[in-house]
Order: sequence, then C-alpha cells, then structure tokens
Amino acid sequence: MNKSTEETSYFCPACHSPLVNLSALSGGEASCGACSWKGHNGDLLGHSFESGFGSEQEIVDAFMRDIKMLIAREGLGLKIGQLIIKWGFVTNIDVPTLSRYIGAIARGVTLSIHKERYDIEKERQNVS
Repeated sequence: MNKSTEETSYFCPACHSPLVNLSALSGGEASCGACSWKGHNGDLLGHSFESGFGSEQEIVDAFMRDIKMLIAREGLGLKIGQLIIKWGFVTNIDVPTLSRYIGAIARGVTLSIHKERYDIEKERQNVS
C-alpha cells in the first residue's frame, strides 16, 4: 500500500532547471547542473506536492511495473522471447526466464528515459 508523502521539487533560481544539486544540511550549498549558478539551499525555488508514493524507490518501481504491463498487454513478451532466441541468447525460453528479461528491459527503459530527460534539460539550457 502506498503511503503518500509530501515531496518538494527544487529548481534553479537563475534558469529554472530541475537539475539542481543541494546539500542535505539546512542552509548548505546548492548548484545547478544546467547553468553555472551556485548558492545555498534556501535560494532554490521549491514546489511542494503530494506524490502518492512513500519513497522515490516506490516511484521507480511503479514506473517499471507500468512498462512491464505495457509489454504484456501489447503482446510484446512473446516477440521479445522470439528475438532473444533468434539472436542466440538462449536456445529456448521458459516463463520465469522471459520474465527476467522483461524486467531487465523495464529497468533499461527506465534508466534510458531518466538519462534522456537529463540530456534534454541540459540541451535546453545550453540553447537559451
């Protein structure tokens, strides 16, 4: 069961990017990964919201679960199994093994989307 907690997203006061690094210490130093801004935690723009999740890991797990369900609903699991056999990763595949591969695909997609979002934000700041 998800325990909703209040979260705060922080943004750079100079370029409004979410790519900020902040200290865990109150009043600690902060910086922006998209521009050259440096300051303190208190200088950051903050937005509080209810995430619907108890932790960041729960958010990641829910996203990966949605990717796995998308693969299953669209019938891609069988096609992925056939592809894995075609390219010689296995000679035959059972449901538990296929599930492991689908889980790995979901993790890979999650990491790729996160990295791409970071790269897009960096590019957006460099264009401005």
